[in-house]
Amino acid sequence: MKYSQNVKIIKIISLITFIIFLNLFIQITDSLSIINNNNNNNNNHITIKINNDDKIKDNNENKKNLRFNKNNKFKIIQFTDLHFGEGENETWGKEQDINSTDVMNKIIDKEGIVDLILFTGDLITGNNINGNVSTYWEKAINVAKTRNIPWAITFGNHDDLSSNDNGTRYELISFDIKQGSHSKLGPISIPGVSNYNLNIYAYENNRILSTLWLFDSGDGENDCKNNNNNNKSNREFGNGYQCNTFITKEQIQWYENETLKYENDKLPLWEGAFFHIPLQEYMLVWNYDVCFGFNNDSIACQKTNEGLFKKFVEIGRIRMISVGHNHGNDFCSIFDNIKMCYGRHSGYGGYGTWERGARNNNNNNNNNDNNNNNNNNNNNNNNNNNNNNNNNNNNNNNNNNNNNNNNNNNNNKNKE
Repeated sequence: MKYSQNVKIIKIISLITFIIFLNLFIQITDSLSIINNNNNNNNNHITIKINNDDKIKDNNENKKNLRFNKNNKFKIIQFTDLHFGEGENETWGKEQDINSTDVMNKIIDKEGIVDLILFTGDLITGNNINGNVSTYWEKAINVAKTRNIPWAITFGNHDDLSSNDNGTRYELISFDIKQGSHSKLGPISIPGVSNYNLNIYAYENNRILSTLWLFDSGDGENDCKNNNNNNKSNREFGNGYQCNTFITKEQIQWYENETLKYENDKLPLWEGAFFHIPLQEYMLVWNYDVCFGFNNDSIACQKTNEGLFKKFVEIGRIRMISVGHNHGNDFCSIFDNIKMCYGRHSGYGGYGTWERGARNNNNNNNNNDNNNNNNNNNNNNNNNNNNNNNNNNNNNNNNNNNNNNNNNNNNNKNKE
């Protein structure tokens, strides 16, 4: 891998939303650099078994496909690390959940039409919930459900830590699907539960213009142990799903297999990957590359690297990765032609007192907004990605406005 000069452009950015504007013209020009590595050598491919559970019925059986609008744009908001239910029986816990909901509502109000909300892990703090886990899960996704905004989830390392009977990953995503989400149960033969992809179609036909890949980054540092239930020595993901503590080679092979299902002349024009715990390459990016944003937290990455980023580079179709997990981090960089970002800590649950929100990444839209929420000034920043038609050079023009946003490095290294 080649690195830019060891120069770090650190700019404190106050951000509200992490939004991807996919402009069809820009993405068509961007697609010229897609590397087609499809081949017929399937000797190393594992067999994928899809879990078809007839008991899981979607609340919206006539759910429409995700589509670009007539202006060839598709807007995504990423919310991460909400941590609902953290103080289940405490007044401060209820207030945190109310504040988290207020943040999401204000962000959506500012952004107007939103085509998809991605919740990228730690929607709830399961290890603090002794009651009905689904109650807090429904509170977390309620902003999407009540506004009829399509949504999908992938798991963090705290979602399924409740000792309650309905709190496994399988049970939580099954409940989420029943509420009408676009989430999917991943293949049961590979580790993790929330491994799936979402296709986004053209406005007037079924041409796939974009694909979002969601990965279950696993249990993190808990080593698949369930410390909340003395009757279980090993953590269970439910219904036969395998626990994982990082993104495994089986998941990577699944991803490669799935990419081969797209016709060579009809490849998606833009693809992105979303999961909770960052890859180890995030440390390389911060240490050796040019970054825009801040790192007020250490990078608590996946403890084992089995090659997902390398596979992304090899296949050549992923344009962007966005993660959560480290509440004090909010930066982006380009590394091996892939944009690597943190989503902003969205909830009032979890550690840290940094401003809540996420990242706004608009291709052709500028709007710097100042929102007051519980004395937190959330300023909206736009990273404008202008793709050169011939060279696909991403020029990050960051209008970074910092008003008394001096977040000191947090010496408490508790990772959520």
